[in-house]
Amino acid sequence: MVLTYVWLEMSRPARRLGFAMQKMTQRQFDIDIPYVHRGDEIGDIAENLDELRIALAKAKSAQRESAFKSAAFEGSAAPIMMVDEDGKVIFANPACIGLLDGLMPDLRQGWPGAAHGKWIGSDLGALHGAADVLQALKSSAESTDLSTVYLRVGERHVRLEANLARDQRDRVIGAVIEFSDRTSAKRNAAVLQGIDNTHLRLEFDPRGGCSAINQGAADLLGYSVADCASVVLSDLLSAEQSDGALPDDLAGAALSGQSAHGKIDLMTIRRETLVIDGGFVTVCAEDGTVERSFLFGLD
Repeated sequence: MVLTYVWLEMSRPARRLGFAMQKMTQRQFDIDIPYVHRGDEIGDIAENLDELRIALAKAKSAQRESAFKSAAFEGSAAPIMMVDEDGKVIFANPACIGLLDGLMPDLRQGWPGAAHGKWIGSDLGALHGAADVLQALKSSAESTDLSTVYLRVGERHVRLEANLARDQRDRVIGAVIEFSDRTSAKRNAAVLQGIDNTHLRLEFDPRGGCSAINQGAADLLGYSVADCASVVLSDLLSAEQSDGALPDDLAGAALSGQSAHGKIDLMTIRRETLVIDGGFVTVCAEDGTVERSFLFGLD
């Protein structure tokens, strides 16, 4: 009788708990721990084991999430850096290393101690302009808003965006920094501004609807900038083009990505002919499909 009691109440529960522990050692945490509701020593052991199971399951989930985040940072095409709460660099992905190395030696003038290829351990706070960003983030205890600063490095324009990193207790443990080279964007904006000041510019979607028109084109054609959506490329082009070198279906050619330059006959809102010296430029996606068509010209 005593042996039966010991077997039923002690030995068999202990074996079942042992099987549960074995599964946990195999990192199987989606299991039910038996006897957690027993009010004796076995129940206490089962309850403690279940708490351990839950903690290990959370740790496994966090480890998995961290692995995905690490892979995302490492493989991202965006130049990303992570710094600790003191501004020391603890991680930089290959894109970031490539950008920073490419900014040398000019970068060293604004970042004393910066060394080509040796960014881990560097003090980001020593970079001119970055210290203010990090301090602004730290001083905003309740904010995780992005802080941005623009840097001039030699002939390059670089944008730095910083965002706080916090632990589970909402304590600041560092920041994620994203760099981007804005040089081409700055130059393109300057070129576009120059074109807008001297040329007609109209932008069309793949269906030929006008999505943007500059003031010069609007004034000559009789449209308002706000009403550009009413302009359709096929209606804007004269049915008969005086320049015989242009495609017969000029609108179709422009929207399909074909090059078309010369004396282009346009129709104003009053259906009067306006001849410009210009051409179409297309922007294509990676698969070759036309995303945008631009008409530039001089009257």
